[in-house]
Amino acid sequence: MMVPIHADWFLVDRNATTGRLYKTTRSGYAPTRFEYDALGDVKRTGLDVDDNGLVTASNDRIEENETLLNGLPVRTLDVNGLLNTTEYDGLMRVAEVIDSRGNSTRTAYYSGSTLKQSVPDAANHAVATFGYDTSGGVVWQADALGHATRPSYTLRGKLHRTWGGEADPVEYGFDATYGDRVSQSTFSGGTGWDGATWAGSPGTADNTTWTLSCRHGCSRDLREMLVKVSLSDWRHRLPITPLRRHY
Repeated sequence: MMVPIHADWFLVDRNATTGRLYKTTRSGYAPTRFEYDALGDVKRTGLDVDDNGLVTASNDRIEENETLLNGLPVRTLDVNGLLNTTEYDGLMRVAEVIDSRGNSTRTAYYSGSTLKQSVPDAANHAVATFGYDTSGGVVWQADALGHATRPSYTLRGKLHRTWGGEADPVEYGFDATYGDRVSQSTFSGGTGWDGATWAGSPGTADNTTWTLSCRHGCSRDLREMLVKVSLSDWRHRLPITPLRRHY
């Protein structure tokens, strides 16, 4: 069995009656607590610094406070005291988000759907527009200058490639049996990245591969992952960090 280089262990406490998560703790840290509204939705999370069972004291770190409407967040107060509000249209789609400085960002949708068409800023300048295929998958996303980011997918619906004028080109490989991601190729050269299809001359790739292994009798979800990285000039962009296992 593989042993992680470093592990963070969390103790999770749930309410015996409702089964809702109300506290997580780990060694050396104050507990994080969760509070719920009458409908059972999380309305507040916070770091309980004095460990008194509440996240209302002045020295507690309240991370988020939401006022919900029909289960949807309409008012969010972050840990720095900044307030954001969200408004919805008649189909309960996000229509407008107003940040702590009063800046408004609206979202327009394709008629009769939940597919975003554009996101204009407070001055009604489109900061993002979207295009879709017949199954509702995003085929391009353009920024305010019209630079497009384009994804493509495998037959299993998994992200295969990303490229475009505002994207770092990347290609993923999958195993034939389970469809697990086993490789990642990034490209720092090549030509033709602004086209509607993957570049015909992508250049030399920097590769990362994952090898999945399993002991006899373990389930697919318990397979261990070994990471092998082949880096050249991309080393500074892919720092090696310790493996972490969360529970």
